Amino acid sequence: MAVFAALYVGAQVVAVAVLSGTSVPWLAVAVATLTGWGTYLVDRIGPTPGPPDRGDMRSTPDRVRFLWRFDTPARVLAVLALGGAFMLALPWGGWASLVPLSVIGVLIYARWAPPGRRIKDRLWLKTLAIAASITVFALALVHVAVDVPLRLLAIAGAVVFFRVMADAMRCDIEDAVSDARVGTRTIANVFSPTTAWRCALFLDCVAVGIAVTAVPMVGMPALAVGVIPCVASMVLMYTRPAAVRDWVDFLGATSVAVAWAVSA
Repeated sequence: MAVFAALYVGAQVVAVAVLSGTSVPWLAVAVATLTGWGTYLVDRIGPTPGPPDRGDMRSTPDRVRFLWRFDTPARVLAVLALGGAFMLALPWGGWASLVPLSVIGVLIYARWAPPGRRIKDRLWLKTLAIAASITVFALALVHVAVDVPLRLLAIAGAVVFFRVMADAMRCDIEDAVSDARVGTRTIANVFSPTTAWRCALFLDCVAVGIAVTAVPMVGMPALAVGVIPCVASMVLMYTRPAAVRDWVDFLGATSVAVAWAVSA
């Protein structure tokens, strides 16, 4: 039901706030979490009844069958989550449009394909689109919620961008075989799962290096947000669980929460 994925999106707002040296805007975290929840549900069940995505059917058949069985309650839940996010964001005026724009964005990413293949199916563009969209969303919410110097916001955005891109690469590892069968090209199936693990860890290390540049301005909290998620990713790479995607979302959210807690 995309709960871990929703928490992951909300955690990126926390990461941006900590890296920017400001207090966590919890209203923005709530908006991000609810928007992420509704958007991921729409992506998984589709905006209207119809056949499921072929790639999803191959990679997560149990999830697809469950959501097919309870498609109406799932769509209602998606509407409630997105509606709640929009209502919470209304005091920000036009910035509330970020909520419906996120749904439009995921539909373009997963379903729009003129000409040729969808963005979701294209090597590199797939992970770039995910990282850019979540990063811009988190930056926009922090920007509208609190006053943050643009220099720190830029550093925070770079850290979150590389971290999310790394996690997106890891999520593709679980679906390497099924993605290849439906024409979705990822690092994991074009090269190898091992290459995907290594590329993701490299991006994590880049994120840590960028986070270090914020330490003179923000202090050790910036380092914590850079290092702790990277350590969690190293543990994940060493253990290599079967359900990679769920662990990526779970650790991506909890590691940021731990970094915030130890540096608060």
